[in-house]
Amino acid sequence: GTDDGLIQITEDAGQNWRTVDGNSLPGAPQQSYVNAVLASQHDVNTIYAILNHHKYGDFKPYVYKSTDKGMSWTSISSNLPERGSAYTIAEDHVDAGLLFVGTEFSCFFTKDGGAYWKKIGGLPTIAIRDIAIQKRENDLVLASFGRGFYVLDDYSPLREMTEENLANEAAIFPIKPGLMYIESAPLGWSAVGFQGHDFYVAKNPPIGATFTYFVKDKIKTLKAQRQEAERKAIKDSTEIRYPTYEEYVAELEEEAPYLEFIIKDAAGTIVRKLKTSYKTGVNRLTWSGRMVDLSPASTRRDPSDGMMAMPGAYSVTLFRHHNGDTKQLTEPESFELKILEGATLPAENQAELAAFSKETANFQRVYSGATSMLSSAGEKVSAMERAIMALPEPSAEWLGEVKKIKNTIADIRKTIYGDRRASTLDIDTEPGLSSRMRGVSYALYGTTSAPTKTMRNELKLAKEAFGPVYQEIKNLVQNDIKAMEQKLEAAGAPYTPGRMMEYGKN
Repeated sequence: GTDDGLIQITEDAGQNWRTVDGNSLPGAPQQSYVNAVLASQHDVNTIYAILNHHKYGDFKPYVYKSTDKGMSWTSISSNLPERGSAYTIAEDHVDAGLLFVGTEFSCFFTKDGGAYWKKIGGLPTIAIRDIAIQKRENDLVLASFGRGFYVLDDYSPLREMTEENLANEAAIFPIKPGLMYIESAPLGWSAVGFQGHDFYVAKNPPIGATFTYFVKDKIKTLKAQRQEAERKAIKDSTEIRYPTYEEYVAELEEEAPYLEFIIKDAAGTIVRKLKTSYKTGVNRLTWSGRMVDLSPASTRRDPSDGMMAMPGAYSVTLFRHHNGDTKQLTEPESFELKILEGATLPAENQAELAAFSKETANFQRVYSGATSMLSSAGEKVSAMERAIMALPEPSAEWLGEVKKIKNTIADIRKTIYGDRRASTLDIDTEPGLSSRMRGVSYALYGTTSAPTKTMRNELKLAKEAFGPVYQEIKNLVQNDIKAMEQKLEAAGAPYTPGRMMEYGKN
């Protein structure tokens, strides 16, 4: 393509050239710059060409296609915005009808060879001057004029966005195999580490299996339905009906809709549930390939990631929850989890690694629950001490019992967390249970290698030492603290956390 509107074609490796006058293309203005020429990788007879006339004040996109080696041409600009010169074009290596065009203000794609174009979301309003496709990963790479590069990771779901799929209530498109690995941080804990924000580092794609899904219809909440009816009444000049108290309460108490992805292994066992907000259109969600963390549940956050799941075959199904109603929106979509190749010491027996991970996670669940209960017990005992002092005649005997309980808690904490006073004085001390557990969990979370002998020994020692500690905590909570609570209640002491106060006897 030349800058004076000519397209030159050779069929003998450059020995002879045939000239196509760009001015002869339907609708093409005189002396248009041929910005791009692309030979199709699917059909030797197909050529695409982009003409640009912005230097003459004409900012229309001129995109053409020939199916006879340039003998005749057809405009495929169709519904591209009239104000937005076209610069570059790319063709999908699998689907011949899937094309991408970069224009002055964004990037567009078509599923039907140019009959209809759709804007790619998420881009700033900027000129896209060049497009490259990374075939192995199906990544679309866009070079903008002045705002850097943009990468659309794995655009392959676009191939499956047919009218049939988009006519359904929802759909999960074919899922690329998910890769599990430990992301390195060579500059420190964060991406830029000690370099600061002047050091630019682009984000990696999320680790794991990415689900590209489509939801068709919006859910109209009770409030949205009422507001819609009110707008219609205003438009029709009719009386607006004020909601009843019951209707108003129903609006306030209505559960917000959300989507849930249920992931199962090849045996049909649920391995993870992922919750996300209800959004229509095409969206994405990534499963990290990890099981749920079994640490104590929190009201402040959803469950976080735990140990890695086994590589192998899985499926995911999409459900919708709204106001107590659950509906399955899709059939299960299969996918695969893989361990990224190239690990220095890969685990030869993945089942053995998974079994050790499960053993560690189950012990961590009980251990974390017990230590959390011990922490709560400490708060309770401190409150009991204050409650005793609030009585008209504080009992020295009761204060002594509380002191004994506090000493027991201190001894248990020393077993779990080690002698912290000795460590502050730089005195050697035996590692506590928490140190052993932290070492095993941290090492296991950050590796795809087989568990080491040290990790196995640490877990074994921790489990052996935890048995007596667990019984002490259990006896403390179920017997000592409960007995003191009963005494406080009989004496009419102020409320202490966890104590059910009696009513109706006085």
